[in-house]
Amino acid sequence: MYFLISMLIVASRTFANTFLEHKLHAKKLKIANENLEKIVSDRSTELRRKTNDVQAILENIPQGVLTITTDNKIDSEYSKYLETIFETSQVSNQSVTDFLFGRSNLAPDQVSQIDGVMLSCIGQSKLNFDFNSHLLLTEYELKSKTGKIKSLELNWAPICNDKKMIEKLMVCVRDVSDLKNLAAES
Repeated sequence: MYFLISMLIVASRTFANTFLEHKLHAKKLKIANENLEKIVSDRSTELRRKTNDVQAILENIPQGVLTITTDNKIDSEYSKYLETIFETSQVSNQSVTDFLFGRSNLAPDQVSQIDGVMLSCIGQSKLNFDFNSHLLLTEYELKSKTGKIKSLELNWAPICNDKKMIEKLMVCVRDVSDLKNLAAES
C-alpha cells in the first residue's frame, strides 16, 4: 500500500511538473507568435508603403519606363507617361518590338537585331547583356499617330536576380523632339 501511495505522489508531481513546463512553453510560444505577427505586420506595412512610392513615381515621372518580360511583352507595371509618348493606353502585354519600333524609321534588319538581343538576354547571365548591349538602339525616330516625327532616346538596363541572371529588361524612353528642334534653331 505504501508503495502505491508513493507511486501516486511521484506520478502527481511528475504530472504537475510536466503541466507547468507545458504552460511555460505555451506562454513562450504565444510571445514568439505575437512577436512574429508584429514583424509580419511591420514588413507588410513597409512593403505597402514602398509599393505606393513606386506607383507614385510611375504615375508622375515625365519619362517612359517599361520592363520587358521573358516572352518579349511589356509588363503591366509601366510609367503613365509612356502612354503620352506613344499616344496610346494599350501598353501592357504588348509586343515590345511592335510597340517601340512599329512606327519607327528603322529598317527591318535593325529591328530584328534589337529583337534578337532582347530575346537572348532575358533568362541569361548579365554578361550576355554586357557583351551585346552595344547592339541595342539608343536613339531613333517615331512617326506619331498625327504624322509628327518624334525623336526618342532609349536607355536599357537589365534587372537581375541574386545569381546575376536577367529576369527582365528595363527601358527608359525620353521624347527629345523639342530639344532637337531647339538645337536645330540655334
